[in-house]
Amino acid sequence: MRDLKGMHMAVKVYLVLIWLVVGLFTAWKLNQPDFYWDTFEELFWFGLTTSLIALSVPYLKSRLLLFGWSIYSIGLLLDITDDFISDSDFILLIFDTSLKNIGFLITCYGMLTMILTKRGVIGQLNTEIEQREKLEEQLRYEANHDPLTGIGNRKACFETFDELSDQQPLLFYFDLDDFKQANDKYGHHVGDNILKAFSASLTKQFGDDCCFRIGGDEFVAFGGDNDQALSTLRDCLLEQIFEYGVGLSIGTAKTDSKEQPDTIVQRADSSMYSDKASKVVRTRPRSQ
Repeated sequence: MRDLKGMHMAVKVYLVLIWLVVGLFTAWKLNQPDFYWDTFEELFWFGLTTSLIALSVPYLKSRLLLFGWSIYSIGLLLDITDDFISDSDFILLIFDTSLKNIGFLITCYGMLTMILTKRGVIGQLNTEIEQREKLEEQLRYEANHDPLTGIGNRKACFETFDELSDQQPLLFYFDLDDFKQANDKYGHHVGDNILKAFSASLTKQFGDDCCFRIGGDEFVAFGGDNDQALSTLRDCLLEQIFEYGVGLSIGTAKTDSKEQPDTIVQRADSSMYSDKASKVVRTRPRSQ
């Protein structure tokens, strides 16, 4: 911080000295009988150019651009000196125009390199922004979707519960019967395939945004009025996995956005267990 303040103070002193010298030379030249307005113009541009260099030094990192400005300023200085000293007395005066042109070209090239560098930096920043947006989108997806089946998870279910309750009148609760036995009999990879196949059937029936996996083999879905028998729905959902001996218990509950989601889920869960219990009774052999 102190170095920057000291540099700013030095720049201010330099500017005062430069324009003081320009003013003194202009005043002196005005009193000469051979005064030319070209000399005044050269003094003005020399003062302006060197002032710009001084103001840019604390901030400009392009040494090539500063070098070009400096060469151009030296050319201007030689051009001014030419009005006071003969070329034969100071041979370097013949290079005034060349130095100005060289300084101008170096300045242009320095600006071009700055533009290309900034463009590269901007392109890199855009790439990083795109990657960050993709990462954030991926994290949001992973935070709200079941990693195995790809449907919504428990978190997503309860975050969208009220919204879906306004759109759909029923909450369906599903539990795969005898899933553990199938998983143990055929292996975990088959168990995973059963869950994925069931999820695919579920989304086909209810839509991607209305289906959620809330437990190991427990799912919920928001749907319309129960216009088809649960037995028909059960057959549709088990069509791809019935060969593994897996069954399906289904419970339902009416949705209400004014009611607590846990209460509605509990009602649907109770309905599901009633369905499971009724199947056990139906399949229990009669006593002789």
